[in-house]
Amino acid sequence: MKKLLVTTALWVAVACLTACGGSAPAPQNTPKKNTPGPAANEGPKPGQSYANEYRRETDAALAAFSAYGKEKTAASYAKAGTHFYNALKYRSMHTRNGHSSEGMYKYTDLNLSYKDWKSTIGPKGWEDDAEYKKAKAEYDKVQQG
Repeated sequence: MKKLLVTTALWVAVACLTACGGSAPAPQNTPKKNTPGPAANEGPKPGQSYANEYRRETDAALAAFSAYGKEKTAASYAKAGTHFYNALKYRSMHTRNGHSSEGMYKYTDLNLSYKDWKSTIGPKGWEDDAEYKKAKAEYDKVQQG
């Protein structure tokens, strides 16, 4: 009886090893698909970034508009406008070159201050400022083309 029990246990162990154990079957060789790599899926590379110029002009615009709040002169109002249009021009050029405007430096602050500047009636003669005229013309040119 003891011999029969040992033999049965051996057969059960062999059956378990055969059914469950051993190494996994070798993977089948499937033909690889010709999928383009990540570089082929990308669109055109973004052009030049104008983030640094935008940052510089944004700081200048916010400072100039703040100064206008204290001085109320035609020159300070025109200077704020000059920097606002320069900042907006660089932001537009930045996005046109394939860069995102998301997370740009003081984006909301610039928009709100520009809106306030635009709705403020400036002192007489501010529109005659040569730098302002140049900045506005360059901004309009970028917007059109």
